[in-house]
Amino acid sequence: MRLHPGEIEATGRRATTLDEVVRRLFDASPGVSARPRIIAIDGRGGAGKTTLAERLRTAVPGSAIVHTDDVAWNLAYFDWGATLAEHVLAPLHRGRAVDFRPAAWAAHDRSGSIRVPAGAPVVWVEGTGVLRSELAPWLDASIYVQGDLDEQERLLAARDGDSPEQREHIAKWLAEELPFLLREQPWARATLIVAGPAPELLVAEPVPARAGVLVLGGAGVDHVVRVPQLPLPPADSTHSTVHTRAGQTGDFVALGLHALGLPTTHLDVLGDDPEGALVRDLHERQGVPFHTIGTPRGTKRSVNLVDPRGRRQSLYDSSRGAGGVTFPPDLLATLAGTARHAHVCVTEPCAEAIPALVAAGLTISTDLHDWDGADDHHRRFAEQADIVFLSTVNLPDHESAMRSIGGRAVVVATAGDRGGYVLDPADGQISPYGPATPPAEVRDTNGAGDAFVAGFLYGHLTGEPLARCLRLGAIAGAHACTVPATEVGPIDVETLTSRLR
Repeated sequence: MRLHPGEIEATGRRATTLDEVVRRLFDASPGVSARPRIIAIDGRGGAGKTTLAERLRTAVPGSAIVHTDDVAWNLAYFDWGATLAEHVLAPLHRGRAVDFRPAAWAAHDRSGSIRVPAGAPVVWVEGTGVLRSELAPWLDASIYVQGDLDEQERLLAARDGDSPEQREHIAKWLAEELPFLLREQPWARATLIVAGPAPELLVAEPVPARAGVLVLGGAGVDHVVRVPQLPLPPADSTHSTVHTRAGQTGDFVALGLHALGLPTTHLDVLGDDPEGALVRDLHERQGVPFHTIGTPRGTKRSVNLVDPRGRRQSLYDSSRGAGGVTFPPDLLATLAGTARHAHVCVTEPCAEAIPALVAAGLTISTDLHDWDGADDHHRRFAEQADIVFLSTVNLPDHESAMRSIGGRAVVVATAGDRGGYVLDPADGQISPYGPATPPAEVRDTNGAGDAFVAGFLYGHLTGEPLARCLRLGAIAGAHACTVPATEVGPIDVETLTSRLR
């Protein structure tokens, strides 16, 4: 079954009946008598929610259905939670009938209203997004309808038509549905999971909220200096601006994954210093959960020299960083328990954490950056990873270097505006892949590799084939080249997927 990234397939499914589903839902909501039970039915568009709601309405005589599509009519796709709560759920909780005519209905001359008679024993509220956290206090029980993404797209096309306009509408819907569901994770909140083609019913228990990506390491600050050329001549020089900004490789991968809708958590060592404050503020402003372990050596920092063509040379301060500090095993286990994948930066103390991540069932990726093909520090990361990224810039023979760390891993060697190469462990072949054209003027290549990683991992975790993952990575990397070093602007899902077409 192909699912959204982070949506875990329900296991232990078994055939059941409508009567048993109703009984399980009623058992989960005892003590409701002075008002109707309010039971949510959530799931992706085209998953079969409306059909299931109708079957349940028939199974419980006198029950009623509220379709969130009616509440959301002519609104933004998911901007209707407060309206549903105020005008439908609140009256039901008071035991009153509902007769609600949304403002958009009146504005666009749609007749009728949303009605629920008083005395209904159950109100089934069905629609994508109803099982969101803000509505949880109003709901007595819930179902999440889980189905295959390919089948979803087929059913949406069959239901709504296959015109160019409708295909565009479905693409926009899916681009908003994905990050919303990843953020809310209704499959973890539901009373029951229902899966399987109608009319058969397969029921399963709720799946855990283990859906995200854990980024380990790579937090720090860059001091960006614009220079007239690279390399610089051996002489003193003056420069108009030295810009200090938060964001090194782990920061940018975490922000990139978060912008693409993947639940992302970042863990690293950080100093109690001005640089550390900048990094913490960056994550807070972007909404990325960030866990830090203190280090007396201070926050990692570097100087980035950037020429007019956007090329970069980085000078890293090796006196900063972990300094013998390690990640607490309990914290690492807790964070690993919420993730399905970890991206591990080649900074300390990340290498020592990989065995615990593997034991917790996570897949691993790492970026060796400008590895020379020989350094053992980088090699030990590669040998424990499922996906390895690296640059060809310091590799005299990229094929030999890729094969030396390949084994079971996918190895991607990036070559800037020339594209790159990929080693597919399925057949052992190394193949070139092409670059993506930047959509605007190239301003700064800093962060392009991290954006590539985020785009590739987005594709990988959504079940895309390898060639499509490479294309997603290339598009994200090209976008990053157009963002000045003084700004934070990772590509979002809608932009990424629109440029893929």
